[in-house]
Amino acid sequence: MDVLNFIQNLLGDSFGKVVAVCKGGSWLYTKDKKVKICIPHFKPLKEGQKLESKLSLDLLEEEVLFVETDKGIVIKDGTDYRFFPKGTFKMVWKNLK
Repeated sequence: MDVLNFIQNLLGDSFGKVVAVCKGGSWLYTKDKKVKICIPHFKPLKEGQKLESKLSLDLLEEEVLFVETDKGIVIKDGTDYRFFPKGTFKMVWKNLK
């Protein structure tokens, strides 16, 4: 999907391969489809790595709430974004029907 490729190009390879992107309006984009979701509850278990300000501004402009990668998650934190490797956070998901 074009959204995944666009975000992958913004992030580069340092955070892993983009698997899913959640943008404003609670739309989750995956390789195969776009679905409406409830925003998951995010609980950090450790401090996340703050992204550089230019990259945070680019993601903010695209209304990105979070990006799931094969290495972890990039998530919005105010006007900044942080990367949390797998195992350093928990998420609780609920689907909208």
